[in-house]
Order: sequence, then C-alpha cells, then structure tokens
Amino acid sequence: MESKSITAPVIFDRSREEIEEEANGDLFDIEINVSDPEKVGDGMNAYMAYRVTTKTSLSMFHKNEFSVKRRFSDFLGLHSKLATKYMHVGYIVPPAPEKSIVGKSNKVE
Repeated sequence: MESKSITAPVIFDRSREEIEEEANGDLFDIEINVSDPEKVGDGMNAYMAYRVTTKTSLSMFHKNEFSVKRRFSDFLGLHSKLATKYMHVGYIVPPAPEKSIVGKSNKVE
C-alpha cells in the first residue's frame, strides 16, 4: 500500500510594507535631506534646529513629501539607536557629527 501525504498551503500574513519591499527588491525610493540650520533661543538655552525633509513614493507613507524640525541632540539619539541595532550585525554606521562650538564663548567675566 502506497502512503501519500497531503500538505496544506502555508499562508503568511505579511504587511503591505513587506510585500512592497519584496516587490521593489533592494530599491528604496526615499530621499531625506537635512537643511536650514537655525539657532533657537539665546544664551545657555540656545540650541540648533534643522529641517528634515523626506520625499518618497512608497505607499506606506501618507504623503509624498513632509518636513519636521529636529534638534542636534535628536540626531545623536538616532545615531545611538542605529549603532546599537545594526553595528553588531555588520552594518556600517558612520560616526555622529560633532557638535559645533562655533560662535559660543567660554569667556567668564
């Protein structure tokens, strides 16, 4: 007597983003630009803010283009998270930019 096995099809519940990423291969249609440095505040409370503009045609985003303002410290936090998540698996994460001290004075009167 011959034995036959029947295998049910396996259905994976994949997100739209995963399906889109697979269809596009390694192509990422996303452009991120950091611009418009702006000093906010005065004295010890002053900080630099930058406009971060994202342009994309990926359907996971509700708009094709959007902008936000971010502080320099936000970039340091992002760098730290990227380094923690990816460096141990072999990805290269460039060093974080140095904080510029141009225009700051350490003069004590």
